[in-house]
Amino acid sequence: MKKIKTLCAVCAMAMCFSTLSVTASAEETSGGAALTREQCNKIVETAIEEYHIVVPDMEEYKAYIWDMAKESGLTANAVETQFQADFGKAAERKKLNEKRAADVYINSAEEAMAALDEINAEKHTAYNLGVGPFAEKADYLDALQLDKEAFKERVEHEMKNNQGGELVEKLGIEDFNEKLPGVSLRSIREDVQ
Repeated sequence: MKKIKTLCAVCAMAMCFSTLSVTASAEETSGGAALTREQCNKIVETAIEEYHIVVPDMEEYKAYIWDMAKESGLTANAVETQFQADFGKAAERKKLNEKRAADVYINSAEEAMAALDEINAEKHTAYNLGVGPFAEKADYLDALQLDKEAFKERVEHEMKNNQGGELVEKLGIEDFNEKLPGVSLRSIREDVQ
């Protein structure tokens, strides 16, 4: 009888420790306790103030972040980390972009598109700037230090040779005349005349 009681006690302790280890493992995986609505609202308010985020409606933005966090099962740490990743360097980027806009070099999406639009108007082409985040492309253009004319010459040279040189590849510049075989702006204009 004593052996059975000892065996039961050992089994009970083993079950207790296994339950504790599973609970601790679940807490480690989730990154802590579940996020509450109040915590989420406080995190959003702090992030808006700290990172100078401009939102049209504060309550709507809080609700949006809460829904996203709840749907994804995010913890408070995960929401804070996401704000840091998204907005941590936004002020530095804004200053850098303002500095870039003031110089004579092509190093922003607007400047690159304006130069491509000029090429399209002059040469009857259909070049378009690739989509996606432009920060790395702007850094690349900043290193090249090309003014508008040098940028246009290089794009025309790379596109004319159909080699898709480094500049064309890095910026994702596409020629829509090639995407629609047999149709080009020049042929349409000639047909109209």
